[in-house]
Amino acid sequence: MSFPNEVDKIQTYFSTDNSANKVRENVAEGIEVPLYILESSTDSAHLAAKKGLPYAFASHFSTTHIMNALDIYRSEFKPSSVLDKPYTMAGVNIIVADTDEAAERISTSLYERVIGILTGERKCMQPPVDMTDEVPNLSQYPAVQ
Repeated sequence: MSFPNEVDKIQTYFSTDNSANKVRENVAEGIEVPLYILESSTDSAHLAAKKGLPYAFASHFSTTHIMNALDIYRSEFKPSSVLDKPYTMAGVNIIVADTDEAAERISTSLYERVIGILTGERKCMQPPVDMTDEVPNLSQYPAVQ
């Protein structure tokens, strides 16, 4: 089944209209469990807008698409019984340390992880290293820009 059909099923399971069906979600039926559409591409921006649901974008996976996805969602949003206006959230990577240098060092673990995903050379998270010219520059990977 397609994702939009799966969202429809979940909405049905959570509604009081589902009380006589064989598949039940007793804990959630009729208590208005909030349903958010989470995605790291623009596809679900259209779906969340069409259904009038809150939209969460996983920008920590896909930094290049966030602004386009949010624009799509906001411009196509149709009010619903859930929301009368668009509601968005974003998942982002944040690195915090006492100094910029310490944060830069900590960030090398994330950079190496992202580069491994982009190059197909996935490894477990590596310990931080000093930021040097040997640490690959993310700008050389168009998918990250």
